[in-house]
This record gives sequence, C-alpha cells and structure tokens, in this order.
Amino acid sequence: MGIKSNKEEKDALRKKEFSAKIYKERLRILKKGQEFSVAGDIAKAVEAYSQYLNAVAGFHGLEETKLTPKVFDKEKDISELFLV
Repeated sequence: MGIKSNKEEKDALRKKEFSAKIYKERLRILKKGQEFSVAGDIAKAVEAYSQYLNAVAGFHGLEETKLTPKVFDKEKDISELFLV
C-alpha cells in the first residue's frame, strides 16, 4: 500500500464530512418521503427514500446496494435497522 498524498487525505476528509452532514439530514429526508407517500406522490416518495438509503450507505462508506443488516450495530442502531 502506498502513502496517501495530502490531496487524497483532504479529499477523503471532505467526503467524510459531506457524508456526515447528509447522514444528519437523513431523518428529514425520510420524513419528506413519508409525506410524499401520504400525499400520493409516489415518484417523489421513492426519490426521497432513495436519498435516505444513499445517505445511510454513504455514511458507512458503502454503495447503496451493499447496505445490509450486518452493517448496523444491533444494540445502537436498532431503529435504523428496522427502517432499512
């Protein structure tokens, strides 16, 4: 393995900070999805749910398709686990 350059380290930190910000917004995004669903706007609901899953996956450093129950702490993340 090579040593990361300063630029690579900064890029990784920026990506992690962005993921953390989006992760904090995940519940607002989820609530919007539920509101769209109740209003009958299924296309927007699906888009919001996809954003939610993408935020959770990004926070864990995964692609959305790799998000599985094994990623979560069964004690701390039980509510998130049920949502996924």
